[in-house]
Amino acid sequence: MNCIPSCEILLPEIGKARIYSKMDICKSPGVLTIGIDNSEKNSVSFFDAGPLQHYRKIGSDSWPLQLEVNFRNIDKDRYYADACIKTLRKGKTTCFMHGYIDSAVDNVCGNRKLF
Repeated sequence: MNCIPSCEILLPEIGKARIYSKMDICKSPGVLTIGIDNSEKNSVSFFDAGPLQHYRKIGSDSWPLQLEVNFRNIDKDRYYADACIKTLRKGKTTCFMHGYIDSAVDNVCGNRKLF
């Protein structure tokens, strides 16, 4: 089992970026951690489960990016997450996360360092 899943996405005009994610259900509410590694800048962001859409400025001064995350608790053992990166100079959005997360995954993986 890959306890810190990752994927590679293509950001318009910037190039490849590697995305890492981890969920901590021991926190209340649960916390989703998303790490982004690209040639411009690396970043790690934390999101509490809740009803709000989160917006975080990431990236560099030359290529500003906006991380957009919707992370919420559906019921006792399930969460839902949508996540996208918007290239602010071009207005293009690249999504990489969309779906349900079972909290049992966190129990199997335990706490591991993201970066």
